[in-house]
Amino acid sequence: MQNRMKQRLYYLATGGLVLWLVGCQTHTQTDPQTGESTSAVQTVPVSKLAEHQHCGYFGATARVDVLRELDWKQVLPLGATPPAIALPKGELGVMIYLGQRPTAGYRLKLAGDATLAQGKLTLSTEEEGPPPNVFVAQVLTSPCVLYSVPEKTGFNRVEIKGNSKGLPAGIALE
Repeated sequence: MQNRMKQRLYYLATGGLVLWLVGCQTHTQTDPQTGESTSAVQTVPVSKLAEHQHCGYFGATARVDVLRELDWKQVLPLGATPPAIALPKGELGVMIYLGQRPTAGYRLKLAGDATLAQGKLTLSTEEEGPPPNVFVAQVLTSPCVLYSVPEKTGFNRVEIKGNSKGLPAGIALE
């Protein structure tokens, strides 16, 4: 009889602990002014529109810009052929510049989902260099990549995380 009672008490305590842990995990804080959740993280759809090897930004570290309109003449150096691409209607452009690289063959790719939390859009990225033992042009490059993000997501800051020099990088929208 005592064993049965101990067993029931054990199940009751274990069930209560599980319910308490689940409740802690799903608890969200709310902003007292807006009443919106401050800890909710949303996945945001992001599309790669273009990438280029010569974007004219030769800084030592990465940089990010948010574009409402795309003018390739301002992005690319004089004489470079711009991609035949435009920002889709209702989308903002997120341009990530890697900065100066010693050879051709460098690029940036998404390394996970883009997320939105507390107004901050976060893109996780991974820089890829040229494959080992491959001949590449021995020329300074300044690679960049352009992603499109729905304007309706309502972000007011962008942060780019990754393994590139100078990351994380970010920008606040005005």
